[in-house]
Amino acid sequence: MKMKMEFVWIAVAIVIFIALIYGIVHYKKKNSDKSDSNKNREDIDITKGDKFIFQRVEGGYSIVGLNDCDYAHIEIPAVFKEKPVVGIGENAFFYCTNITSVTIPYGITSIGNSAFKYCSNLSYVTIPDSVTSIGNNAFAYCTILTNVQLPNSLVSIGENAFYACQALKSIFIPKSVVSIGKMAFYPLGVMIIYCETKSQSDEWECFLDDGFLVIWNCKNQKLDEEGFCYAIIDGLAYALKDGIAKVAYQPAMLEGNIKIPEKVEYKGETYCITSLMPDAFTDQSNITGITLHDSIASIGADAFSYCGKIKDIIVPKKVNAIESHTFYFCDCLENIIISNSVKSIGEFALFACEELKTINFEGTIEQWNLIAKEDGWNLETGDYEIICTGGRLEKEIEEDE
Repeated sequence: MKMKMEFVWIAVAIVIFIALIYGIVHYKKKNSDKSDSNKNREDIDITKGDKFIFQRVEGGYSIVGLNDCDYAHIEIPAVFKEKPVVGIGENAFFYCTNITSVTIPYGITSIGNSAFKYCSNLSYVTIPDSVTSIGNNAFAYCTILTNVQLPNSLVSIGENAFYACQALKSIFIPKSVVSIGKMAFYPLGVMIIYCETKSQSDEWECFLDDGFLVIWNCKNQKLDEEGFCYAIIDGLAYALKDGIAKVAYQPAMLEGNIKIPEKVEYKGETYCITSLMPDAFTDQSNITGITLHDSIASIGADAFSYCGKIKDIIVPKKVNAIESHTFYFCDCLENIIISNSVKSIGEFALFACEELKTINFEGTIEQWNLIAKEDGWNLETGDYEIICTGGRLEKEIEEDE
């Protein structure tokens, strides 16, 4: 009887052992199949294109990375595999320090967290009227970013979205923006923040009045700290004070030929237009021409930067300095007329004016040579010639140091 019981226990132990072995093998196979399934799913969701890495998302594709971070200009595609590209994913271009400019097409609705964080050479980005959200840290530490135009479709700006973008001189916040996260614009070298709303919303966690010059209700008018009244007159923004008008930063996109008159009327008073403020027409990519009255005596830095459709311009005769970045990336500019009153040309003033053919200087060759020209004033321009009253000069080429 004892031996029979021992046999039974041995048989039970063998059965249990076999069951354990089967369970372990089956569990590993099941998990392996699950892992393979997930891997296959990831392979389906993530696709490498010629330049970008895409992820399948609801409604189309999202850009989640670059195959190579050596690109300088990034132009996001609107379509991939016959599906719309609807977003820029989290960390998509994180630390891509070679990127200098980005063009985002209509159809993109979101820019993810840290999408362009630490893109330290990014200076220019276009954001279309389809984008509704800019994520946390999206452009943080883009330290030379100088031009951003927020679209009228924008609803939310995340925390630290433009943190440490110290080169930003001005920014326009449309009335569509419902929420702004903490520290969204700190610390900045912003000259002025234009807000379409009359006051700060309770949903804005970033307190704009703390450390910035803010023009509330900017499409109407508001006095700044120097007593200038900002107003929209005949579709253009001006700063007005004591009979003097300055062409201010234009918060709305303009198009066609723009004419700056000698004077403007506002609330029964006449104001003489004497200058263009810095960034006056920056990023106005739909302007095809501009006429400046000879009453204008100064044009601020970056006044026409990224005006990519202007072909010809005449600098008023009273202007004695062409400031830095004045015509930066005016890549369709072919002809410019400069009077002999100009005594200096700032750094990168005509940078990347690739189509430049002629500089008509209303003075002698000797006077042209006396003009103080800062480094990079004519880098990456077309093979222009300088036409002076007494002769012609070929393009001045700076030697690499």
